[in-house]
Amino acid sequence: MKIIMSATPQHGHVLPLLPLARALRDAGNEVAVLTSGGMRSVIEPEGFRLLPAGPPPGVMLAEVKARTGADPGGNPTPEWVAEFFARVRVELTADEALAEAREFRPDLIVREALDYVGPLVAAARDVPVATLALGPARPSAFIAALDAAAESSYAAWGLPAEYLAPGHVPAVIAG
Repeated sequence: MKIIMSATPQHGHVLPLLPLARALRDAGNEVAVLTSGGMRSVIEPEGFRLLPAGPPPGVMLAEVKARTGADPGGNPTPEWVAEFFARVRVELTADEALAEAREFRPDLIVREALDYVGPLVAAARDVPVATLALGPARPSAFIAALDAAAESSYAAWGLPAEYLAPGHVPAVIAG
């Protein structure tokens, strides 16, 4: 089986996926990691193929600030978090992620809980997506803001809102 692990390009998002990625690889699966090329020094020494897509976090942070005027420091609002993870990251990463997935041809996407690119790729490839969630549950205000922003981002790719429901895999989209 060919599996893509999809993560926001930050250590706290990528590193928790690696134990599962190792276990999947050790079980005989071909595993690749979809994230920014800036994570190469973390991914490649582990022996995984990097599918580079999207900019590093600094570029995304600057884009969020340019769009919203907000710099939340240590206290991000649900709207700011949604703009970063479910709008800016999706918009700046989708084209490259879809191209990488078209070449890799995954059978499954495993995403970390704040990765909204993985579900887009899963829909485009018409494959299932699983979510690896670690740590405490996100507060409902953050979930609502993230899902609303993702719904808006996904609509640009022709994905229905129902795709955000757990376990839902929509029809293939162009990509």
